[in-house]
Amino acid sequence: VIPSLENFELPTTTASYKATLPEINFEKIYEIDIIYGAMKPCREVREASARTGQQRLLLNLEISDETVWKELERIRLNREIHAYESIILGIQGALNQMTLEDTLAFAYYQGLTSLINAAIKLVRIGQITCQKILSDALKQCSKVVNKSKDISIEKMGWICPAFDISSARHETAFSRLFIS
Repeated sequence: VIPSLENFELPTTTASYKATLPEINFEKIYEIDIIYGAMKPCREVREASARTGQQRLLLNLEISDETVWKELERIRLNREIHAYESIILGIQGALNQMTLEDTLAFAYYQGLTSLINAAIKLVRIGQITCQKILSDALKQCSKVVNKSKDISIEKMGWICPAFDISSARHETAFSRLFIS
C-alpha cells in the first residue's frame, strides 16, 4: 500500500497540484486523468477512485465559490475526465493555498484510511488493530511525501501483481467477499 501511494498516487496528486498553479491548466489535468486511469488495471479500483473523486468534487462545488470546480464538473459530465480522487486532492490543495507537502500528507492519510476501511470489511480485524496499522504507517508520512514529490508523471507507477489479481478476483467473484 505505502509503495503504491509513494510511487503512484502521490505523484499524481503532485502533478495535478502543479497543473493548478498559478492558473489551472485543464489540458494538463485531462492528460493526468488519462494516464492515471490507464495505470489502474482493475476496473473496480478505477471506478472506486473516480467515485470518491467525484464526491470530493461535488463537495467542493457546495463549499467553494471557485469557478474551477464548476468547470471541472462540466467537463466530467461531458465525460472528458473521470475526476479521480488523487487528481481532485491535488487541485483542492492548490486552490486552498496548502503547501504541496501538506497536500501530499493529506492525500497519504486519505489513501491509508480508505484502504483500512476496506480491510475492516474484508478481514476480521478490530478497530484497535486498524488504528495501530494506521499509526505505524503515519510514522512514514514525511519520508514518503519527500520521496514522492520528486517523482515525475513520466516516472510514476507501481505494479503489485498480488493486489491486481486479488482485485480482479474480487471484481468477478460469484459472491462478494465483504463481511456484513
